[in-house]
Amino acid sequence: MTTSLGTGYLRRFYALTPEDLQDIYRRETLLRTAPSQRTSETKVEFLTLIKRLSHLDDHRLAHRCGTGRMRHLLDIAPNTDVWKAEHRGTLRYEEPDAVIFEQEGAERAIEFDNGTYAMWVVGKKISTFQDRGFTEIIWGCPTHFANAT
Repeated sequence: MTTSLGTGYLRRFYALTPEDLQDIYRRETLLRTAPSQRTSETKVEFLTLIKRLSHLDDHRLAHRCGTGRMRHLLDIAPNTDVWKAEHRGTLRYEEPDAVIFEQEGAERAIEFDNGTYAMWVVGKKISTFQDRGFTEIIWGCPTHFANAT
């Protein structure tokens, strides 16, 4: 089950507005699309089904939504036999944000990066995931990084 979502996703994928939903918690904030640039601030509204999630700091809530967005893009059912997301906040290098469990026992690591990781962190995470034996590492980032060189 998806427990947090940005209003942009709601409109784009379900043609709904927050007013179409009942029993949700709304949180509006400013996020930077490029974390180091103040001029990239954009207004974002998050929706959650769980009140405590609406009180997470902006970065954690955005990261949680980004990881959920990856599940949606990969067309993975919200089933704990297939997908396990880790939402504890800052994780150790060896822990991906989520894992996809394949029927034959293989596991794929999922990592969402909203642009705050230094290159050495990216390298450390990739090598650690490879050492752990994940069959594939799927690294997601917001659209504004998709065409970066």
